[in-house]
Amino acid sequence: MTAFKIFSKIFYEAIEVPVIVVKNVDTELNIGEIKIGPLNKGDRIKIPYRLLDILFKEKIVDIDVMNIPALSEIRKIAWIESRSNELQKLDKNFYINASMLIKKLENELIENYDANLLREIEEIKSLLYDLVKCRLNKILSLVISSHIPSRELVEKMTEEEKILYTQLCNHIGDWFSTMKKIIEGEI
Repeated sequence: MTAFKIFSKIFYEAIEVPVIVVKNVDTELNIGEIKIGPLNKGDRIKIPYRLLDILFKEKIVDIDVMNIPALSEIRKIAWIESRSNELQKLDKNFYINASMLIKKLENELIENYDANLLREIEEIKSLLYDLVKCRLNKILSLVISSHIPSRELVEKMTEEEKILYTQLCNHIGDWFSTMKKIIEGEI
């Protein structure tokens, strides 16, 4: 298993996401190894990310939109990132939070089809893919220019980007050391 897969498993199991309870649950729920409840309608709580789909589909919780980026914010972030030569600072959970917006909108679409809502979902996904590609290009350029991880750069990255960046730096650093030994005749 790659370091990124290990990280993903640990990260996505540990992260908590903001939700609003929309249905009273008087008893404790046992979901896998996790126990949650009782829950009171209207409460704003954080739940493990891995429980979001289950509780959301059962209409026990709804995504707390106060804590996730709106389309206008995603547009602005993507626009600024695409026009800057430097990596812009993103919240460490930006992509998770953006995915929660998509989940919420897709659920609304299922409940009540609206062509405008479908276009909004497609725009959000397109902006996010463009943002990922733009930031990946910048991260790759940073790794090529220096294979020693920079704390200043790491602070600007999402959790997913941090692990990619550090792993790339390690691999490029190892490769460069090997190439140096070959060139110097040490191998």
